[in-house]
Amino acid sequence: MKVDLSPKDKKVELFHYQDGAFHTEYNRAVTFKSIVAFLKDPKGPPLWEEDPGAKDVVHLDSEK
Repeated sequence: MKVDLSPKDKKVELFHYQDGAFHTEYNRAVTFKSIVAFLKDPKGPPLWEEDPGAKDVVHLDSEK
């Protein structure tokens, strides 16, 4: 992983490298949960919460 903190535009860029070669750039929502999911599995799909069509969907963590 490589993180580039660019002071000119105050933007964070996160890159994933695989076997020494560039693989993908982080282009998902800038949230803690999304960044952690990317760091755990850079090849995985974005979180379902990031889909614009899922803004009205509520995920219940328990039956209560």
